[in-house]
Amino acid sequence: MFRVVPAGLLALVTVAWFGVVQPVTAQLAPASQVEEAGKHFALGTQLFDAGSFRDALREFELVSTLTPTADIWFNIGRAHEELAEYDRAIQAFERYLRDSVEAKDSAAVHARVEQLRRLAREARAPDTTSGGTGSLRIHMRSKTALVLVDGQRIEAAALDRPLLLAAGLHRLDISQDDYIPLHARVNVQGGLLTAAHADLTPLTRTRMRPIGRGFTWAMLGLAGLGALGSAAFASAAMVQQSSGRVQQAQDWAALTDVALVGTAVCALAATLLYHLEGRAARTERVRAQVLQ
Repeated sequence: MFRVVPAGLLALVTVAWFGVVQPVTAQLAPASQVEEAGKHFALGTQLFDAGSFRDALREFELVSTLTPTADIWFNIGRAHEELAEYDRAIQAFERYLRDSVEAKDSAAVHARVEQLRRLAREARAPDTTSGGTGSLRIHMRSKTALVLVDGQRIEAAALDRPLLLAAGLHRLDISQDDYIPLHARVNVQGGLLTAAHADLTPLTRTRMRPIGRGFTWAMLGLAGLGALGSAAFASAAMVQQSSGRVQQAQDWAALTDVALVGTAVCALAATLLYHLEGRAARTERVRAQVLQ
């Protein structure tokens, strides 16, 4: 099986079935252009590994316009192959063979081209009988999910190629731990390739919830107590002053000042907390609804 693998900025690589790594020597181009091509290639490789073959193809084609090399056509061919675009895959692989100089994987690529020609003929073949057969290609990112077609388990390795099935409706069941299972019916038409894209939804998801203003109200409460305390202390100072107890009046007045400062500090803190807690939020995991 082919696999697209990452490469550096100045040397791109491809891997054939038997695992031989070939460096891609870019044609002479400005350094900035080579660097940009390397970024597109790295992104294309990531998209390919994630199963986003159409987006990966777009990035590889950009590389071919920036720094044309033989080996980039190998990767373009792989993307077309995953998209079941067999004729275009054949054209890309043939260009790779034509432009490569003494390609070490020439025999393997020639053999693969012949297999793609057979698949292309099968995809174009008309359905001449009511009991004809068709092809089903299942695209999914997970490599560990349990896949059942008409109740029969399909191994992960078999999903790399289209499944040959009798024309008509088929039941497709895909399940994985911690994900909502997928149940669907797929209509496979005779002589045609049917594509099924399956992305499972997690049973739980993360959402943001605002945090309450508990600290704000606590500080407001302290500010209120401080205000009451300062009023009480001021009253006591006035009583002592009217009774001629000057020292005691001064002591109560000092406590009044302390209470007022504390009240002002708590009120300021409450104002700041009001704005901070209004923006703060916490994450929590919630269970998704499963539709029956």
